[in-house]
Amino acid sequence: MGIRPKIFLIYLALGVVPVLVLIYVSNLNSVDVVEAMLRDDLERDAAAIARDVEARQREQEASLVALARSTSLRDYVQQGGKQQPGTPAQASLLLSEGVTPDASAVDTVPGDVRADVSAFIKNKYYASVTCLSVGRQVLFRVEPDVHLTENSSPRYQTRDFLSNGNADERVWSVAERVPLRAPLAREPRGMIVRYTIPIFTAEEGASAQRGALVADMKVDALFSESAGSLIEPAGTGGRTADVALPPRIIVALDSKGTIIYHSNDALRYQPVSSAMPSFKVVADRMLQASDDGGGGWAFYDSTGSRWLAVYRRL
Repeated sequence: MGIRPKIFLIYLALGVVPVLVLIYVSNLNSVDVVEAMLRDDLERDAAAIARDVEARQREQEASLVALARSTSLRDYVQQGGKQQPGTPAQASLLLSEGVTPDASAVDTVPGDVRADVSAFIKNKYYASVTCLSVGRQVLFRVEPDVHLTENSSPRYQTRDFLSNGNADERVWSVAERVPLRAPLAREPRGMIVRYTIPIFTAEEGASAQRGALVADMKVDALFSESAGSLIEPAGTGGRTADVALPPRIIVALDSKGTIIYHSNDALRYQPVSSAMPSFKVVADRMLQASDDGGGGWAFYDSTGSRWLAVYRRL
């Protein structure tokens, strides 16, 4: 009678306790392994998005350089925006919304210029393009059709401009045909990056004669193309069709902590501190990341769930 409890206690101490410890340690290791796998997966995704955004931006900058180099624009600017003899005008031009139709617009922008500019702006990455003359006067402004269908026509404006094009003043003295990038800015249609590039009428050089192009690139378009496949809801055929894969949220911030892109449209263009209070601890780390592609990861709690965030600097 007296020995059985001792045997049981010894068994409990030497048998059950080690098993419980083993299970506990195993669970901890399993959690660590899962977290490491998730972190590696997110780090790959973040790096891929960063590379893709930067590649798309470089590609669109190259397209802008090609447009500024086009013979049609260079000749048009050199002649002060006058219609060249023998250049047919098409009657399909439409002016920007809210602007009184300008009957002379059809005769103002040559067909070859419209062909080059329209092909450029239909690529959906630019919100507007403005052309300035050698005398720094706006010759025309063009925007894509809001519906952006295959048969839609860009809308041209040739008078009643509200500004001088907002060109970067450096464009009038820069020696090379390079896009000059301005800081991010909020426009009615969203967040944009404004580029200004010279249109040299002949040779390049600091004192060479030139007009200019001002082009507003849509930040949303860059991120939507790069991040779109990662935020599709389960069952839509994207990566997240696997129900075991947790949902993803893609967030991009500017240097002031404003949300310039969010996979939820309703949260864009707001301060992250007010739009996503629980995310602020991660946002602070994001803004402190080094400029050389630095990144990191952190956990945060939101709506009763634990989230893992991985970030990279662009």
